[in-house]
Amino acid sequence: MDDKYLSIITNFGCHYSCPECIVRNNKLKMTPTEEHSSYMQLEHVLKNECNDCNWVSVSGGGDPLYHWWEHQAWWTGFFSVCKELGRKIELHTSYYDFDHDDGILMFPFEQFDRVVYHLHCAEELYKICRRGKEIVRVVFVVDDSMDEYEVSRISAIVQESDDIDELTFRQYVDENYKETYHLHGILLAGHKKAWWYVTQCDYNTYYHNGKLYTKYMDIFNKE
Repeated sequence: MDDKYLSIITNFGCHYSCPECIVRNNKLKMTPTEEHSSYMQLEHVLKNECNDCNWVSVSGGGDPLYHWWEHQAWWTGFFSVCKELGRKIELHTSYYDFDHDDGILMFPFEQFDRVVYHLHCAEELYKICRRGKEIVRVVFVVDDSMDEYEVSRISAIVQESDDIDELTFRQYVDENYKETYHLHGILLAGHKKAWWYVTQCDYNTYYHNGKLYTKYMDIFNKE
């Protein structure tokens, strides 16, 4: 069976320091995550409406790990539901500097099957470390400042790393929610060989506060 994802879009707040922010760039707004009910509704959704989803991915309209210690009840419920139902779990975050960011040192990254770090530049790759047995993926947004040399350098560092398993490049999305195609030919040529290359698309079923969506933009309201 091909992997199928239910993508939980959280809104606990944000540090606004991701390499790309679709929410901010497109002036989107979304309701805060309902902490004490959304994970309880998640169990119903996975058993009934999305019982063919074998992965549950947590990302956000804000970084899921923003002030995570204030939302431990939600995280505890999330881990419990997914473990009980036998779902694999994935986290998307831009928190990665474990040597200098005391706020995330105690977060249980090792409970995830995959952790995906969204990075700005090649130098940040040296700060990535595996916390348990999770698969580690890094993602870079391809904007106009990236060149072929930078793509090759990122790929070389990832291949030499003992902590990073997977590399993805994806295209930048502009203020009109339109993807660009910078370095498209080069990235496509290396797809499934040296890296994964993705363009903007609604690949998953999305979940926010007990509701399901097939389009990411439908979760939000524009200003």
